[in-house]
Amino acid sequence: MHTTDEHDGVPLEKVEDAQRAGAREEQFRTLAENIPGVATFLDRIVDDPGHSIPVYISPQIEQMLGYPLSEWLDESELWLRILHLEDRDRLVAADENARKHKLTLSEEYRLLHRDGHVVWVSERAAVVPDVSTGTLYWQGVMVDITKRKRAEQAMADSELKFRTLFDAAAIGVFTLALDGRITEANPTIEWLGRYEEGELSGIPLADLVDPDDEEILDELAELRTVAGRSIVSAARTHPSCGAAPWSLWSADRTSCRSTPWGCSRTSAPGSWSRTSCCIGPSTMS
Repeated sequence: MHTTDEHDGVPLEKVEDAQRAGAREEQFRTLAENIPGVATFLDRIVDDPGHSIPVYISPQIEQMLGYPLSEWLDESELWLRILHLEDRDRLVAADENARKHKLTLSEEYRLLHRDGHVVWVSERAAVVPDVSTGTLYWQGVMVDITKRKRAEQAMADSELKFRTLFDAAAIGVFTLALDGRITEANPTIEWLGRYEEGELSGIPLADLVDPDDEEILDELAELRTVAGRSIVSAARTHPSCGAAPWSLWSADRTSCRSTPWGCSRTSAPGSWSRTSCCIGPSTMS
């Protein structure tokens, strides 16, 4: 025997199920609408997989891209209008293909903010059926990744500057792994030492330093671990190196700008990655 609601005759179990479902939906909405930099959306898929009808989008989208919710929820296809021109063809094709074949979409692309600046987003979406009606929905999330993309571009620009200076330097430059092995050497130091291109790669720096001057290796080891440490030393290269017998070494953890020759430890965010060394002839004899 089912207990019924005294007001409308609906079985109490169904009332309680509906209340629990409503509570879960409210909890999900509260969570979805309060995550900074993340917008969730839901579109109804129509016969044409290249288009859909917007049903819901979370309010974070206003702060992310500057357009009010009303413009996202009308049928003017705002998303298509603000896609960056260089990403448009790729994204339209990927979006249509995912809907048509019921695939998961995972893309990074650019949108234009209402004020004109570029916003990078990472989108992940999928086709989700309504189990009660069979209606297909396009459900997904967009995450603002602009800061990450700017950091990646800054790193790429920095690496390009380093590479340009590294390859074109009129003095010998090489990079060291943290175990003291040479990872790469520029054309100048290969010419100075009469080495073939790439021949120095993997050779321990200790093999190139005269045994009587190995204290410079200790100083370089300390440089790799002590913040603010810098060294200026004159050391002889091993006779097998083929370069000038004496070389002037200058080193610090940040840059080679302070002296004509130098070693510097460059890094990626959060961890040191290499030591860059520049050496040249000393006036010592």
